[in-house]
Amino acid sequence: MKPNEMRRLALKLLEEADQEGSGPEELSLLVTAEQILIAADAFDEMAIVEIKPGTIIGERVGGDPADEAEHYQVCPACGQTVDMRDLDAVLHHEREGHEPLPSN
Repeated sequence: MKPNEMRRLALKLLEEADQEGSGPEELSLLVTAEQILIAADAFDEMAIVEIKPGTIIGERVGGDPADEAEHYQVCPACGQTVDMRDLDAVLHHEREGHEPLPSN
């Protein structure tokens, strides 16, 4: 849910609480609306960071493999070979419905 949609939902809850009165159910609606607004503000403050391919290279635990080929796996979704040391490529291939990355 996008922040603006969250705010609309919170406003709807606030209006509903205002129409109902001041009982425990209305208090619950107010608390929920406040939590939704806090979450929407948090989403607005989050920075989206784009990781460029090849900029973060991981290190293998337990030493280097005997063969360079051990660094690569084939993505079961798109069939592209993925260098598992390339975090951006790994994260890209974790997304559902992704396309193969352009080859260099």
